Amino acid sequence: MLYHSNRKSKSVYQSPLGNAARKQQQQLLSRLMAVGARDFLRTELTEKEGNGLHLNCGNGTLSLAIADLIGPERRLTGIDSDAMMTEGARIAAIEQGYRNVEFYTKKAFIPTIKPTFHFVFGRYLFSQLSSPQDKADQLYRLLHPNGLLLLEDLDLRRMNCFPYSYAFERFKELLRALYELEGITNSTLGSNIKQQLQEAGFEQIRIKFQTPLFLKNEFKQLASLSFESIMGGVMNKQLVSATEIHALLMELKAFEQEEQTMISLPGIYQIKAYRL
Repeated sequence: MLYHSNRKSKSVYQSPLGNAARKQQQQLLSRLMAVGARDFLRTELTEKEGNGLHLNCGNGTLSLAIADLIGPERRLTGIDSDAMMTEGARIAAIEQGYRNVEFYTKKAFIPTIKPTFHFVFGRYLFSQLSSPQDKADQLYRLLHPNGLLLLEDLDLRRMNCFPYSYAFERFKELLRALYELEGITNSTLGSNIKQQLQEAGFEQIRIKFQTPLFLKNEFKQLASLSFESIMGGVMNKQLVSATEIHALLMELKAFEQEEQTMISLPGIYQIKAYRL
């Protein structure tokens, strides 16, 4: 089996506490990244031949957009760890008349041993792993020669706010501590990703970086939603008391509501590489 949840990989989102915030966070992130992702994919996939794989496909909205880009003669496979997401994506594809897209959960997806895809697109594949090199090696094996890898991922070092907020800085501190305890080594991504892809055998690696800055819109709440989504993990590791973490969350939410505050969330990397 070439693609499955890496047993060495760990997640800071292991506790059921914060599930609702996590879903809302993912919805906002998807909306935030949608325009840039579509432009990125349109540029790279319009002329690309062959079938593709979409990892961490979520509810399938972007998968269907990719299917439009590649045309009905080529097939796209979407994979996600959430069975409810893949079932919803499957229903949406049927209702909208897509015949060239199929969706699986990670556990149900078993490609052949030989290289399977001409292109692979994935989000958040590296920033929450304890063994990112294993993931790079897996992706290389999935691609045909001359296959194209397209990635979008995050760099947590780029989170900042203005003016200073103790709750915001404390959130960053707790997140870093949680990653360290979980053995996650790639949360700051940066130049690490290029080295990992090179060691896997990828060539012609290109990386584009941007940092979104949020002023007066709903995306400012991504900070508190991200904090709320890791609350269970933080408390399970006894990094903070329940009393303190709830007080921090309330303070952070109040900070987001202030008109003059500015918050930049993790930087977004768009990565392109080839298996030649």
